[in-house]
Amino acid sequence: MTVRHSSAFDTAAHRAHRWVDQVAAGFPTADEVFVHRVVRAWLHLVRDELAVPAAARFASQLPELLRGTFYEGWKPEHVPYRSDPRTFSGRFAEAAGIRGKDVPEVLSVVTSRLDLLMSGSLVDKVLGTLPAELRDLLRGEAGDS
Repeated sequence: MTVRHSSAFDTAAHRAHRWVDQVAAGFPTADEVFVHRVVRAWLHLVRDELAVPAAARFASQLPELLRGTFYEGWKPEHVPYRSDPRTFSGRFAEAAGIRGKDVPEVLSVVTSRLDLLMSGSLVDKVLGTLPAELRDLLRGEAGDS
């Protein structure tokens, strides 16, 4: 009989799963595929709006597997992208596979749940580097466009 010990991969998967579960708690669904898709879209689109130092600072607190998701496909030489809120919303809806009218609520849930998971007000610090309109959209404070 082979005894299997918990590996670093198991630990990394458990940490990422715990974070996805925490984000899922903000939605009326436990659909992990949906939650991973919206988290991935949030990570990629916010990452592309940040300067390289802010992106690296943010990624440093993500669990290892979500950090890999964050950096997947990143082209640091092309950032910050600086979308206006309408463009950002459209890109997010497409990447997350959601309706445009649901974007503000979904962004707000992901932002608030990540804020609970990260230490030192990191989410606020990183969002503070973004234009006010985009920051407000991510926090769910944007007015109707």
